[in-house]
Amino acid sequence: MLKRLEERYKDYANVEWDYNRDNIYSMKKADIMISDFSGIVFDYTFLCNKPVMYVNTDMDLRPYDAYDLNKQLWQFSVLEKMGIKLEEKDFANIKEVIQNASDSPELAEQRKIAKETAWMNIGKAGEKIADYMISTVEKQSK
Repeated sequence: MLKRLEERYKDYANVEWDYNRDNIYSMKKADIMISDFSGIVFDYTFLCNKPVMYVNTDMDLRPYDAYDLNKQLWQFSVLEKMGIKLEEKDFANIKEVIQNASDSPELAEQRKIAKETAWMNIGKAGEKIADYMISTVEKQSK
């Protein structure tokens, strides 16, 4: 299947196939990410501050610890706020959908909020952890 796609789009200047093990280079070059549910969505959003579109986030949680939670997981709820769910009906005007995602100040603000929520104590995490460990040991030794 991949070989067919590569052959089909080989003459398109705006299509590039990346076989590097590190995906950060492709993420920096991309203007938008279209993905299923995957942690890379958050890598892309938080590192590059660029819009994401996602498809079907239905996920069988039975094999995971989160299965018995009676609420929606943070990852899914935040994805719905900071990204655009791509549906088959959107395919006919995908260019417009992508442009709207790229130009949306609301999505940009939601990406910022998601990053601030997920990445607490940026630049001070080690210090915060050390302080917590020291205070915990001091409490236990009293």
